[in-house]
Amino acid sequence: DSLDCLGSKCPEVHRCHYYAARNRARKARILVVNHNLLLTGLISADLIPDAWFLVVDEAHALDKAASSSLGYTLSESLLNSVFDSVVLSDRTPERKTALLNKARILAGQISQLCSHAGENGEIELSDILPDLQDIADNASSFREEIRNEEDLSGASQTLHNLKRSVLSLTQVTPSNWCCYVEKNRKRPLLRCVPVHPGSLLQETLYSSFPSVLLTSATLAAGDSFLYSDSRLGVPEQADRQVFHSPFDYAEQSVLVLPDDLPMQNDHQLIANYAWEIARRTAALLGGRTMVLFTSYRNMELCCRAAEENPLDGIPLLVQGKMNRSLILDKFRKDPRAIILGTASFWEGVDLPGELLRSLVIDRIPFPSPGHPLTQARMKALEDQGKNSFTHLMLPEAAIRLKQGTGRLIRSETDTGAVFILDRRLKTARYARLLLASMPPFRVGSVRAALNFLREQATDL
Repeated sequence: DSLDCLGSKCPEVHRCHYYAARNRARKARILVVNHNLLLTGLISADLIPDAWFLVVDEAHALDKAASSSLGYTLSESLLNSVFDSVVLSDRTPERKTALLNKARILAGQISQLCSHAGENGEIELSDILPDLQDIADNASSFREEIRNEEDLSGASQTLHNLKRSVLSLTQVTPSNWCCYVEKNRKRPLLRCVPVHPGSLLQETLYSSFPSVLLTSATLAAGDSFLYSDSRLGVPEQADRQVFHSPFDYAEQSVLVLPDDLPMQNDHQLIANYAWEIARRTAALLGGRTMVLFTSYRNMELCCRAAEENPLDGIPLLVQGKMNRSLILDKFRKDPRAIILGTASFWEGVDLPGELLRSLVIDRIPFPSPGHPLTQARMKALEDQGKNSFTHLMLPEAAIRLKQGTGRLIRSETDTGAVFILDRRLKTARYARLLLASMPPFRVGSVRAALNFLREQATDL
């Protein structure tokens, strides 16, 4: 347990794998870390050594990592180690009861914070500042009571971390932060994240290295970096370059925007349509099909359609019924299956060659307008006199659509078809912008795509 770690004072420090890894990292000429470790290592621990160059791959996701690493979370579960330490300690029953009561009071205060949440889970930070100060005061006094008791050092550290986080929250500018409660848990979780983390990235990340390179297949919308510059806080003086793909998308793939789609708000009919396309391509290809959904609800509706009209011999690999890694492992070993996936399958999935030949997307992946963070970002733009749809919703959807469609063609020899089941890509005024953000697929009908897949299926 990191909270009970004695660090350099531990008599076994010379045999500790953690400290051995840290020492190797300090001596390494090239160090590979994920986004969260990069950011937390810079702000809270001496984990990232000095370096001349920083290369950030998949940089389109850096702002989300910044919101996670540079933001704050509060939950009753943060006090689990305090309860455990007290229960396991060698104290009289009376002393244990007194300490546990203090922990319960603190847990109750954290739980009370979540009761301030509005209908969508949003909380005004300014409304809870007095409560946060009370939590910090109680955590501080509780810690002072046990700080010299060695067997409760882990509990003491937890209380110190809690106090530090809460006090940090009381010192930020409330209008620049979004607080909301996630209620789909056994215990509600309060998240407080920066509305626009770009300035924090400038302060904590870019200023820490002489040279920084941000790279991603989805940093630019078309040839424009305006949106990613805003999200990531990229300095004006930075150089920008777009390197176009060597793939011949017009020869290797077909994009289908069907003519006979149901209305977009009829979720069950869209799910039925998605299953019918997936069923036809999987029957033709022997599986090798993935369907991407913009919500769990739509995916579950498609599962219902699949149950009513199953495809014999082709199993469904459904996100939620098994974890992402297991689904991908199974599919790579035997692609005679159909993957049904949501958010995490839109990026970071590499199924080259004959593994994936058909990709179905149920709708344009706009951000959820009901999410408190989306609402906070929309309000911030509108307060600046900007149109939130143009400056947030549309570029977010364009980047997400580029990520999703990018799952299909992964090499110069891959082939396949993409079916996007959203009639707005033919009728909306912004359709051209979204289509321009995707790879330059050849556009064709459902029949043309099925014929193309049939021709390509001869090598399967």
